[in-house]
Amino acid sequence: MTGDHKDADKLLGALHARFPKHKRVELANLLAIFKESFPLDYMGDTDVALKKMRTLLDQLSEVGSITMPISKMAWDHGQKAPLPKWIKIEREQVPKRVQDWKGHPWRPELDWVSTISNLSDLEMSNLVAINDFFKDVAGSKVDPEPIPIKERSWLLFGDEKRLDTLSGTVLFGEHRLSLEQLRCYRTWEPITYERFSSSREHSVIIIENKDTFHSFTRACKKLGSRSPYTFIIYGRGLAAGSSLLGISMLDDKIHDIDYFGDIDPMGLKIPIDAQQKLVDAHYPQKINPATPFYERAFSMYENGHFKSFTEGRANQWDPQLIDFLPAQFKERATNLFRKGERIPQEIVNYHDILLILMNY
Repeated sequence: MTGDHKDADKLLGALHARFPKHKRVELANLLAIFKESFPLDYMGDTDVALKKMRTLLDQLSEVGSITMPISKMAWDHGQKAPLPKWIKIEREQVPKRVQDWKGHPWRPELDWVSTISNLSDLEMSNLVAINDFFKDVAGSKVDPEPIPIKERSWLLFGDEKRLDTLSGTVLFGEHRLSLEQLRCYRTWEPITYERFSSSREHSVIIIENKDTFHSFTRACKKLGSRSPYTFIIYGRGLAAGSSLLGISMLDDKIHDIDYFGDIDPMGLKIPIDAQQKLVDAHYPQKINPATPFYERAFSMYENGHFKSFTEGRANQWDPQLIDFLPAQFKERATNLFRKGERIPQEIVNYHDILLILMNY
């Protein structure tokens, strides 16, 4: 397809790059690829974006590039534009190409390419571009300092998103390509934080929600040099993990990180997931519960000062989440969750926070 179908071509290329061997693609994966390929569409009306995706799928289906299900049961009718729960990529109509990659003069970093049984035209062109990059590396024409993945992708392909898509395919992995070889790295969401002159250097606490974050920063400003924390980080809920990958850029001497969030399954899952991201990235930092603030939250709830929010039924939760909390809170949290209740961190207000920080 060409001309008015260039967006459909782009979507099909992304599907082939992400799923070089798979024929069936589920809706969740399809949505993710569409969002990666057309991010600007998601900055506006989501319904409009999904209608566009449906239009592109219809175009691909009309020319036989994909097959969509016939049964109504295999469609998601929850959107204004019904979407297929899966599609099939019709690779049979793509003519077999000459296996020219087997005799191509690959650089040593790509000598494994000649052992691959099948490559698409797009994969071949991508690998040729990467091969040229390795030639430039050998000729000292590439700065050794690594750059972000999208910047490298633009230099390689004239497409800032292609390398990120390629890195999730069979072309990357053990004994194949790596981002380190291509002298690039993935970036992280910027950390939102306030910094204070504290007698306890390199001390950090992450606060899950914005109102409590503002109360913490206000209290630390009031305390001045008596603030027990150098950094107050706004966790932004689920974004805490990816943001923390930039922690060493704040202070490379940070080791222990305190955390205070909602006392509910999600509020405990956030620091656990964040810790796993740090471990996976080989970071040394350890996330610990900020015990005095959790103690205050439980005390306020148990003394009946405030009502907790109730879910109306027992939450579905993983008992292992409780392991994040110190021993003295585990039974209390278990009983809370079994009743389908939670304690928001906002139960500990500015005045409580200031008093606790003054006695740290």
